Amino acid sequence: MSQPSGRERILQVAERLVAERGPYGASAREVLRIAQQRNNSAITYHFGSWENLLFTIWDSHSSVVGKRRAEMLETLDPAASDGLQQLVRAYIHPFATEVGTGTPSYWARFNAQLLLSVQTDFQSASLWSQASTLGDDVQDPDEAAYRGTRSLQTVFDLMGAQLTHLEPEARIRRVAIAARFVTMNMAGWERDSESGHAPMLSDFEDELTELTVALLLAP
Repeated sequence: MSQPSGRERILQVAERLVAERGPYGASAREVLRIAQQRNNSAITYHFGSWENLLFTIWDSHSSVVGKRRAEMLETLDPAASDGLQQLVRAYIHPFATEVGTGTPSYWARFNAQLLLSVQTDFQSASLWSQASTLGDDVQDPDEAAYRGTRSLQTVFDLMGAQLTHLEPEARIRRVAIAARFVTMNMAGWERDSESGHAPMLSDFEDELTELTVALLLAP
């Protein structure tokens, strides 16, 4: 098996440290030391900046998740009696599938840390709605708002449309609460899986789906 390149090692280490400590609890110097990079400018060389490194990590996963979600959206029927459940599953299943590919995975915890650190616009499904929160030099921030998140925006919009028991503004807020609920609980599963105390991912995904539907339908 080929060894990861210096760029890949930086990505791996940065994802783990940010997942554990947040984007402000991990330093570029520590990432380079653990990734065994002697060049102190390696992050600038490969990514341009710390902010672009974080975006690269996020984009590398979200683009794969977004493709899976788009495929699921093509086959579901929001008008069906279980339309909301189908939509929630289309939101959660691709996320859980990506988490399941890691050994261990840090993707859910990385997401959770960004939710706590970066202003999130759930109306545009973008963790990067205001690049200035992390810095002014995130690559193509307008593109970043959509790359890998078009299907996420669609599923959020369709979820909101199902919540006819709520006023329009409350629907946006409820979807945002549900998204945070899912992300934080996936992060908890990811952490528990490292210690060997997590349930099977498929069982957890089913339970999380049911709970999220109930959250969305609450008065």
